[in-house]
Amino acid sequence: MTKIKLLDNTTLTCKAVEIQNGTLVLETTTEKTAEELHRIFSNKSNLNIIELQTESGTTLGSKYGFVCYAGITLLGDGSKKIELIQEKDPTEQRLTRAETQALQASMDSNKAVEQTDKVVNQIKELQTGMEQAVAELTMSLSQTQPANEEKEEGEADVQ
Repeated sequence: MTKIKLLDNTTLTCKAVEIQNGTLVLETTTEKTAEELHRIFSNKSNLNIIELQTESGTTLGSKYGFVCYAGITLLGDGSKKIELIQEKDPTEQRLTRAETQALQASMDSNKAVEQTDKVVNQIKELQTGMEQAVAELTMSLSQTQPANEEKEEGEADVQ
């Protein structure tokens, strides 16, 4: 079994992934309905890079440019055959490539925002910890200062 991973991180387990007469054919045993698969494979920018993976998620390679959903066939054993073809029109290819890059940039941006939020929260936790440490140190110093002042006054009387 092989897994495919689309640009939006959707993964499907496939019994077979092969190119037949210029068509990328995916045979999957997914529980997803034909309608769900149609919705997934109708987004061209999501299909520009299809990553092939082992069951454990190790990348085996990628298929590029199979962005035109040609259809789905329900097979007798309950599996589904999905067919994807490459675009022929150079303008469409450029448009799809631009959409793919925009989708990838958006996903990268979202990851950066999540990481920034984590760092901000860590900084706030550190700041709170430092403020508590300063408060404890200040309290400790204020408690030891009067004792030192009393000791100094007592020493002055002895002299």
